[in-house]
Amino acid sequence: MPKIINEFVDARNGNRYGPGDEDKIDPPLTDEQVQRLTDANCLEAKSARSPRVAAPVAEAAPEVESAPAAEEPAPAPAKSSRRRRD
Repeated sequence: MPKIINEFVDARNGNRYGPGDEDKIDPPLTDEQVQRLTDANCLEAKSARSPRVAAPVAEAAPEVESAPAAEEPAPAPAKSSRRRRD
């Protein structure tokens, strides 16, 4: 069972669980409930399920270095020197 990181209420029986209550959950959560509570940030996500979160930051560096240079922005249009008459 994943670690509880935020409090939640079990919809099956109305019991409230918080961090450290992993051993108190009875009956055990179904896979669907674990997925829903993980998506709601109540349970800690497994690193195998979310490889993007677990990936080290250093892996992103080569992508930044190999990116093509950005084009310079187009110059702003010149303002008219004529005054508008109302």
